[in-house]
Amino acid sequence: MSKAWSVPDIDPKATVAINAGRIMAVRFDELLSHAAWIADQDAVEQLHAARISAKRLRYTLEFFAPVYAESSESALEDLARLQEELGHVHDLDVRIELIEQELAKPESNGNTPQIAAGLTSLLKKQRAVRRRQYLEAQFAWNAIDLPTMRDQLLATGTTND
Repeated sequence: MSKAWSVPDIDPKATVAINAGRIMAVRFDELLSHAAWIADQDAVEQLHAARISAKRLRYTLEFFAPVYAESSESALEDLARLQEELGHVHDLDVRIELIEQELAKPESNGNTPQIAAGLTSLLKKQRAVRRRQYLEAQFAWNAIDLPTMRDQLLATGTTND
């Protein structure tokens, strides 16, 4: 799992809104750092890391929702959808890897020709589903203007101080 970026400059004497803004800015930047990987359907590990970053950002925004008032509702919906779509991709990646591992086992380990044929067919279908699901995740990413969302939320947070 990807490690969360550290948040510098947390000030215990500052307002919640100021510290929330600092944390949110780092979480947005962390998610945005995955932009290049969203365009690469074969970047299995990086797509999973993007999902984890989306999850961190979403949960952080949920935690600080009182600071951002109603302006966070739409952002939360978009982030939840992105996280969900990337989660489906990851689930399929795990399933595909497990099927490939089973297929790699020798026949003496119970992998009969009939089982291998069934697994090969299943693998082909799962790869097709994964390609479609990846497009859904990519669409969810492209539907969000993360830099604008970031700027709007951070500006809202400072006005609700």
